[in-house]
This record gives sequence, C-alpha cells and structure tokens, in this order.
Amino acid sequence: MVANNQLPGAWLQYVHPDDRSWVADKFEAELQGKAFFNDEYRFVGADGHTRWIWNRSFPIRDERGDIYRYVVIERDITEFKQATAALQQLMAGTAAVIGEAFFQQLVGHLASALDADCVYVAERNAEAMHTLAIWCEGELQPNMTIAATEMPCALALERGVHRCSDRVAQSFPCNPFLQRLGLEGYVGVTMTNGEGHVLGLLCVMSKRPLRDRIDYITILQIFANRAAAELERQRAELALQKSESRFRLLAENVKDLVCLHDLTGRFLYLSPSCQALLGFDPEELVGSNPYRQCHPEDRPLIRPQFQQAVEHPSSGPITYRARRKGGGYVWLESLVKVVYEEGVATYLQVSSRDITDQMRVQQQLEYDATHDGLTGLPNRSLLLERLNLAIKRVQRDDEVSFAVLLIDLDRFKVINDSLGHEAGDRLLKLITHRLGTAIRGIDLAARLGGDEFVLLLEDTEGLASAVRVAERILANFQTAFALGAEAVVVGASIGIVLGDRSYSDGMDILRDAEIAMYSAKQNHQLGYVVFNQAMHQQAFQRLTLENALRVALEQQELALRYQPIVDLATGRLVGFEALVRWLHPEKGMISPADFIPIAEDTGLVVPLGAWVLRTACQQLADWQRRFSDAAALKMSVNLSVQQLQEANLVTQVQQVLADTGLAGHCLALEITESMFMADIEAINGRLQQLNALDVQISIDDFGTGFSSLSYLHRLSVNNLKIDRSFVSNLFESQRNLNVARTIVNLSQHLGLTTIAEGIETPEQLQQLQALGCQLGQGYLFNAPVTQAVAESLLAELAVIQVAEA
Repeated sequence: MVANNQLPGAWLQYVHPDDRSWVADKFEAELQGKAFFNDEYRFVGADGHTRWIWNRSFPIRDERGDIYRYVVIERDITEFKQATAALQQLMAGTAAVIGEAFFQQLVGHLASALDADCVYVAERNAEAMHTLAIWCEGELQPNMTIAATEMPCALALERGVHRCSDRVAQSFPCNPFLQRLGLEGYVGVTMTNGEGHVLGLLCVMSKRPLRDRIDYITILQIFANRAAAELERQRAELALQKSESRFRLLAENVKDLVCLHDLTGRFLYLSPSCQALLGFDPEELVGSNPYRQCHPEDRPLIRPQFQQAVEHPSSGPITYRARRKGGGYVWLESLVKVVYEEGVATYLQVSSRDITDQMRVQQQLEYDATHDGLTGLPNRSLLLERLNLAIKRVQRDDEVSFAVLLIDLDRFKVINDSLGHEAGDRLLKLITHRLGTAIRGIDLAARLGGDEFVLLLEDTEGLASAVRVAERILANFQTAFALGAEAVVVGASIGIVLGDRSYSDGMDILRDAEIAMYSAKQNHQLGYVVFNQAMHQQAFQRLTLENALRVALEQQELALRYQPIVDLATGRLVGFEALVRWLHPEKGMISPADFIPIAEDTGLVVPLGAWVLRTACQQLADWQRRFSDAAALKMSVNLSVQQLQEANLVTQVQQVLADTGLAGHCLALEITESMFMADIEAINGRLQQLNALDVQISIDDFGTGFSSLSYLHRLSVNNLKIDRSFVSNLFESQRNLNVARTIVNLSQHLGLTTIAEGIETPEQLQQLQALGCQLGQGYLFNAPVTQAVAESLLAELAVIQVAEA
C-alpha cells in the first residue's frame, strides 16, 4: 500500500498496545529519514483478533533528495508465527521425555499446538495399526488396534503422507470412529527409520476443516522422525531386555572404547570405558600420541594399517596390543572411521573392543595345533616347519649344518600295559624333561606320538656332536625313572641323520631317521645308527616286498610245508608242523625270515595266519579221510601275537574246525613264551577257551624268552617245545644240557609233553631220549616237505602198520 504523508501515524491506533510505543518510535525515525521500518509487530483488527504483521518500507525521494512518499510492504505472518510457536512448544514439551511418556506428551502437545480434536501415534503391526498414544476430546484415551483399511491411514501408508482438509468422515462412511466424532480434517504422515522402513503413522484430526495457512505436514514430519527414532530406541531396548537373561554375562563384559583423534592421531576424546579397559582416566590420555600406548612389537605394523584404514574405510579391523596403566597389555580390535565436515576430513573416530580372551583362545588353538597335549613338546607339524627352515638355511649357506635324532623307546608298551596308561603318561613326561637337559636352547625336542621323540640339533659340529648327544641320552636313560612305588629303566633306539643339500623336504629326513632307528632297534648293540643310502635302499626293498606280500596273499602265491613230528621212543610219525613258504613268481622262494617280520609289522600276519590255520586244518582233515591210519595225527600251527590278541580268535578256530570237519584234539596251536608278558590273565583266559574245544596249546621256543615259570602251573598249555638253540648245542656246554634237562623234568612234573626242535644228529637224538623227551622234529627225520612228500610218508606209514598187523 502507499501511505499518505498528510495522515502520518493514523494506523498506529491499530497496533497492539504492547508494541505501539516502539513501533511509533521507529515510525518517527523513519519520517525523519534516520531509519526505515523492517520489523514484525502485532496488529489488532476490527474483529478484535490479533494478528502478526511483517512490515518493510522503502522511501521515495524527489529531485532534491527529499522523501515525499513511502512504499510500504506488509505481510500477515500470523499463521507462520503460530506454527513456529507450536513447533517450539512441541520441542520444549517432548525434548527430555522418552519411553511411553514421550508418545503421550507428543499427542497432547500436538493437539494443543495445532488445535486438533484427535491426535494419535501408531505402530505398524502386520496389517493393523496399534496406537502407542491417542489424544481425543481433551484427554488421553486407551490404546487400541485399528485396521489400516478402515482409516485414511491406508493412503498415508501407501503415499508417505495424506491430507484431507475437510469432509474426511464423509469420505470414509464405513468408519465408526470418524463418524462418531464427526471429523472433518485429517493429516497423516509415516514414521520411517534410517533404512526407509515404515514403522507407523502420526495423525492429526479435527472436527473443523484444516486451516490452509498452517503447515501441518512439515510439523508432523519433524515429529514423525523424532517418534520413529524413539520407537526404534524402545525396540532396541526391549530386544536387549529380552536377551538380557541369556547374554547378561557377555553384556556386562563388553565395554567398547570410543575415541576421537585429530588427523595427526592425537587423542581428542576417550569414552569413560577407558578407565575399565586400560586403567587410565580419559583425561590422562587426551592430547597424547596413541602409538605410545601400543606394544612396541606392534607399532611398526599398525601405523601402515591405520593409514590404510583412513584411505580405504572398508579395509577391516586392526588388531594390536594396548598398554594398561600399571603394566600389562590387552588385545584390541579397532575400526577406524573418517569424520568429514563440509566434505573435508576433520577427525578420526576409532571404536575398539577388548578381544584379549578371544586372542588367548586363538593362541591356545594355534599352540594346541603345533604342540603335543601330554608333554607340551612341539608336534609333527611344528617340527616339519622347523626342519624345512633348517633345510633352507643349509641350501643358502654351506657352513650351516644340522642333525636329526629320532628316538624310539624300548619296552614302553610292556611298561604301559603292566603299570597302566597313567604311569605311561608320567614316564613320557619324565623322558621329556631328560631330553630337554640333553640339548641346547637353540635345539628343538618334539614328540611324534606314542613313544617316538625327535631332536633337531641346530648348528652342529658334524656327525661327532650328534653322536655325543645320542650317547648322552642313552646313558641318561640308564638311570631308573621313578613311577610312584615302581622304578623302571627304559632303553632307546636312535636313528641319526645329518642334514645336507640333498634334502628338500623335512618328511624325507624323518623317513631316513626312522629307517636308521629301526636298524638300531634290530642291532641292539650301540643303541644308535647313523643313516646311509644303503639303508634307504634296504627300506625300499622292504616296502617292495611288503607290497608283493599283499599281492601274494590275494593271488595265493603262498604254500605250506609240513615238518614231521615223531615219537622219539619209537620213531613213529605223530603229526606235522605247518610252515608257510612264499614262492615268488620272479624271485623264487623267499625265506620266512624275510617276510614274516614284515607281515608282523604291517598287520598282514593276521590274514596270513588265518589262511595258514584253515589250509593246514583242511589238509589234515583230507589226509585223515584218505589215510585211515592218519586219524591220530596232529597238526601244529603257529599263532602270532596279533592273532592271539584278536577278540574273535576262538570263534575263528571253532569255525575252521566245523568247516573242515577236523576234531579239536588233532590241532595244536603254538605260541611263544614272550606273548605272556602282555597280559597273562587275559591270554590264559583265551587259552582256556581253546582247550574247551580240545585244541592243544604248545609253548614254542621255551627257555629263550622272559621266564614265566611262576605262572606255568596256572597256564592252560599242553606241550613245551625245547628251542633248537639248546638242542643244537647240547654237547657244547653243560649249561645247555642242564637247560634241556630242566625243561624235560619240568614238563614231567606238570604233566606236559616235551617236544625238541632242530634234531639233526643221532647223538642229539640219543641224548634227548636219555633225558626223557617224548617228541621231536628236525632234519634228522625230515625237512619241511611238500604235500606230495608228506602223503608218501603217510602211505609208507600205512604199509608198515599193515605189515605188522
């Protein structure tokens, strides 16, 4: 409008009395050209209502520069001022409130500020809406569940916002809530979280049409965001409460450290958890360099990692050790985030959690993976790692040398079985200690498993130094180990390998050390053997023979030979001992001395022994059907230790007798005296079961093993076989003769039959007859013969008996 200078100040009478004085002063200053009006004031209209006016004036000057007129722009900002006041009122009313009270305060203040009849905030639940607070007709109402389809809510949920200025009840005639209140206006906006998911609605309704000048939507959106944040907080709190009983211990111990750094890394802020985590008050560290708190070994590593994290935020966490006040370190896992202000990197935010327990578990797992659980020594895995490093050093430097000693204990199984596994474990720990005293700090002692140990001697002075260590260990083992009330002496067999450039893999060194160790075990003199290539060739030949033996069992290359057993008083044939032979298609006849030890070491002796037992029984049963006078003959079959330990041995023998039709008393099973050292009670129980089948038991090589005389009267045996070493040397020493005489006398007193092995001369036969030995076998009577030769002997026996008849 254009004001007329002839009526200055006429409009001041309509200015609100509280504003009239300062407005008049400003107007007067304007008339004098000192200042120009640009302000807000209240104006009372003809209807008595007060409104807010924004006023700005512009002077219009004549040619002389004098003001002769003003252009005044006025704008009614009442609605804006009301909306601002309402917003401030809402902000003040809900700023410090959380939980259920927040929603209740929110709907009450919105109703008051926006002059609304009904306000509610509702959480979306499946297809329905559940109010968190509802204000209606001047007071809070009980919460209720309403279907979104029955309200304009459906449109708000679909579009994000919906406004209906008037006649909302008529637009939804089926909704009883709208009809009962007679509502006209409606505004609803969705509550959305940071991920864009709709959590619910904030709605305002009025019985009067909505005023166009109030920006309902903007106001509601502001508080819908605030309500969404509070709802998410409540949900998180509820979820935490629900899981608190299960994760209370974890929650109480997880106290993350949050730090703010400047771009040089200095601490600007540390969360209070610093006190519990590191023992420092946060203020003690503000302004300091965080690298000073890191473990010295970690500092060179984490600097580039932090730089990497700053340049590439997705690079992952950083793990390091941080110093605690008063000493000690904790393991932290930190995530680094760059904080930007107006697009410029300003701060570094670092969130750290204590992973000390996790690192200890990880370190323990790594330790367990590389160490023996019983002795704490490095295991095969760590040993091979060190061996391969030693090999690389040798290949780089001719002056470097190392040696490997593989140690296998003698008689450990006997001690373990007789004194128990607990005593065996104690013995292994004591041996570990003694091995540790025999080597230097740079050397390594490892346990391969069972009773096998390995020493890696670094920077040795050649073979002589390795041999000295082996001799020192063997001498050390001569001192008894105290195992409770028992004291035991354990021998050892040691294989020695010198590392050189010919090796490229630690496994090859262990292989050669094992070959040398087995050679030492067979030698029994020095106790140690140094590996050479000839041993490798022998081991290769042994492996070749082992593979060939497996094939021989499958392809039936094995055959039996039968050595006659005769009555020494009459010379009459009383039976045979079945002896296995191997006729190789290329190598010819292979001695049992060559392949039986291999069969025992590999476990092939069990199927081999089963085959011998069945074949021998089948053969004797066949002879008994063909030769009438063979009915009283017996077949002797050797049993190995492994066969005797088989749980199904008795069942197997019973099945063979049933399948072949051979009577039990026609079978004699031969076992060695040393077998009783394992578990005499268990073995004797098995022998009793065999005796129950009428099967006879013979102790082979009696007098050569560990004496079991104190148990002999309790054992279920029938025969004692005098070893060939005593028979062949009967006349060389009185001692051998006395041993033979003692065995015969012992047998007679116990009611056992004595069988002499290896009789080769008439003089030996006469001496054994004089001692009272009943049966015998040996080359004097016949060597082990084929089936055909054995049958010719049986035929001659039949002819002689018929002639006598």
